[in-house]
Amino acid sequence: MPQLKTKPRDAKNTPEKVLIVEDNFIIAVEVEKLLRRLGVSETTIVPGVDAALDQLQDVDYDFVWLDVRLGPDSGIVVAHQLLAAKKPFGFLTGYGEMLRVEPLFADVPIVAKPFVIEDLAEAMHDLLV
Repeated sequence: MPQLKTKPRDAKNTPEKVLIVEDNFIIAVEVEKLLRRLGVSETTIVPGVDAALDQLQDVDYDFVWLDVRLGPDSGIVVAHQLLAAKKPFGFLTGYGEMLRVEPLFADVPIVAKPFVIEDLAEAMHDLLV
């Protein structure tokens, strides 16, 4: 296993519970594995908007990784709720630099697929400091 170059600076930078909203199961499991390597103790994977909204109503997550395109749906619906609730989250996207989001999401980290562990660590650290 390659050495992790970027480590969270302390425990407050590593969320305990993370929701992964991703419709591609292989990508979701890879995100989960990387988060575990970063020290996240609890993860939940959901494939779409409805399941994400249900989870957010039932569980108090410390951080959410959100795919922008969830099959025929848009993860932006979930992003609006997260922003209103002041919950830290980041976008995962296959669109990379071509992704255009509303100005109100200007401070939300965008991690382009394919990504590496350092990308996830840096985005979470920046929001949880």
